[in-house]
Amino acid sequence: MVVGILSALRKPPTVLGLAERLVHETNTSDYKLLFLQSYSAAYQVETKLALESLGYTVFTMASEYAELEPSRLQITWGDPPSRVKWRTNHVLDYANLLEKTLDYEADFVMILEDDMMPAWHALDKAYRSLTTELAIPHHQLGYVAFYSGIRSLEPRGLKCISGHLGIEGACTLTFSQKLVPRIIAHLKSDPYANPVRYGHR
Repeated sequence: MVVGILSALRKPPTVLGLAERLVHETNTSDYKLLFLQSYSAAYQVETKLALESLGYTVFTMASEYAELEPSRLQITWGDPPSRVKWRTNHVLDYANLLEKTLDYEADFVMILEDDMMPAWHALDKAYRSLTTELAIPHHQLGYVAFYSGIRSLEPRGLKCISGHLGIEGACTLTFSQKLVPRIIAHLKSDPYANPVRYGHR
């Protein structure tokens, strides 16, 4: 399984707390760990070096997307320009991180947000759910959303759903890698109107 973390400008302890827990609680030889720093976090070189020392492959966006230029920005969903720019940047980062995952052979691709704290052994629990408990052949699986429970006060064992992406508490989507090129094409076809998740509307 390829695991990608998408990160904007965050205080280093927030990002490194997530990154360290995944590494310390997981046999990393079973997973390929990727990390994409958005352009807003490009100057956080120390964070990048710390992530690389943990075994992550880090990609840093070197410039802002041309789609975010004021002359090209398309206002959608009735949002102000600042929010359209924010979520469009996120959509393009998400698509680019997905693209990076295709460089590695795997059955599943999991994308995590950088402001979550996973339960203990989260990756192993998720992988076990995908391969054993759900018992869905990877070539038949579209996506599975893992969530922590509604308004949970502490990390709990992962549960999974396969329906509406806007369920409260959803913290990650996991895709069959064979589906990833179609998702990338969909997101890039109109990044102004195709939010990664309903919460970005």
